[in-house]
Amino acid sequence: MIGNPVGFIEKLGDGVFEFVNEPRKGLIKGPREFVGGIGKGVTSLVTGVFSAGFGSVSKITGSLYSIAKSATGEKEIEQKQAENVVEGLYGGVTGAGGELFYGLTGIFTKPIEGA
Repeated sequence: MIGNPVGFIEKLGDGVFEFVNEPRKGLIKGPREFVGGIGKGVTSLVTGVFSAGFGSVSKITGSLYSIAKSATGEKEIEQKQAENVVEGLYGGVTGAGGELFYGLTGIFTKPIEGA
């Protein structure tokens, strides 16, 4: 339910490590490489933060989805792993839209008996 805290720390740690390590490697080679190393380090840090954050949110929302589906007695829909952020966002929006549609129509097609 809480996602993957170890994976979160690992991805975040990788980003921080590269943020420190890339400028250090560039400094050894020269000033121009140092500036390039800073750019690479910042890119790695930002990538690590976003990757860790989105990965944890994905795990948490996936767990909540499973709990909600099992509480309602519905079967879970098999989902494939997204290849990139755009594909993931598209799949999330279309999946959420479909679930919302089925939920709203379910109010009328499958009302609670005895209510």
